[in-house]
Amino acid sequence: MRLITAAIILSLAGSDLADETAKSKALPVTESADSDHAAKLAMDDRIEPLLNRRTAFSNRPYWWVLPKKLPFARFVRIAVGEEEDQKLQIVRGGWIHIALANEGPDSRDASPEHVTAFAKKSGWEKTDIAIGYRVPLKQRATPMSVYRKKVPVGELTIPRVNWSGPVILIP
Repeated sequence: MRLITAAIILSLAGSDLADETAKSKALPVTESADSDHAAKLAMDDRIEPLLNRRTAFSNRPYWWVLPKKLPFARFVRIAVGEEEDQKLQIVRGGWIHIALANEGPDSRDASPEHVTAFAKKSGWEKTDIAIGYRVPLKQRATPMSVYRKKVPVGELTIPRVNWSGPVILIP
């Protein structure tokens, strides 16, 4: 399992981010999409810009299909079909956002019922944001719902839910 160091820091007026960055030994950080509880994630070598028609996964030529307004600028690139969990080290509580497909090659694992059951059991709440990825020669994008979860300080493991995710989204 790959460890992603994450510095999740609530945005507080006058807070000293230098101390938190030093504690987490974090690389440069990026802000959260949730303005009420802006989070920070330490950079990782798999973090890529989240742009329309850019490659979505490390092992397939699929590309992102994104709405015009999206509160995320980056994502942690993963390989589809692998079973590796995502591990995050939370140094200060805040929101984490993930995207999960509602359909896919293994429709049992990507069904809306399976994804909803995972989210409910694990404490993820569905947002009104949706993205997708497109397979070459396929007429439409595979939809992905965006979920969020407020997490405390400590280690967080996000298990693999289905063939294409979760994908961690970063503002």
